[in-house]
Amino acid sequence: MVDVRFLPLIPPAAVFGFVYGLIKDQYGQVSPLPVLQLPEEIREQDPNFIFQPLYRMQNGPFLLQLGPRIFNVVALDKGYPGWSVFREEISRLFDLLNQKGVIDSVTRIGVRYISQ
Repeated sequence: MVDVRFLPLIPPAAVFGFVYGLIKDQYGQVSPLPVLQLPEEIREQDPNFIFQPLYRMQNGPFLLQLGPRIFNVVALDKGYPGWSVFREEISRLFDLLNQKGVIDSVTRIGVRYISQ
């Protein structure tokens, strides 16, 4: 999994709709995550929730999880395409969000690897 935390250039509440418009052809199936049930005011004020993804979308072997200040890309165990393909998808999504004016600045990048 690769996590990218960022400060948005657009209003945080508009990030999902804007990004979904850019990627709906590749990541069309959307599932809301449980944290979305919390009121926006609580999510925006509580440091435990401010960098939580609100939606999950899948494209083949990849999951994209997206929130107002975070996106992460997960390579699923079944059908793992290898690092070069995974890295290419991460770069493609980052470049898209950066070039389209979603990301103002990156505050953290994290990589997690779980071997099963």
